[in-house]
Amino acid sequence: MGNLQTFERTEYQQVKADLHRKILDRLDLEKLGRTPGDAAREEVLLLIRNTVNSEAVPLSFAERERLAREILDEIFGLGPLSLCSRIPASPTSW
Repeated sequence: MGNLQTFERTEYQQVKADLHRKILDRLDLEKLGRTPGDAAREEVLLLIRNTVNSEAVPLSFAERERLAREILDEIFGLGPLSLCSRIPASPTSW
């Protein structure tokens, strides 16, 4: 069972890397640099979703959305740290 999960993780990472490359090739970085932050993120997220949906990737809607968010966070330089910003702080961490 562990080997299957490892294979699936490896395959997922490969699909993600391929999509990331395709999306970077399609981005107009000069235009993106002139676009305000939230609007830029929304524009890139739309491009990512369209690219993910156009690929023959056997993922559920939730998995596709997760993949799109991960790629978005990586493009904007957040990577796994973006998860920290989505987790509400508990009173004990103040």
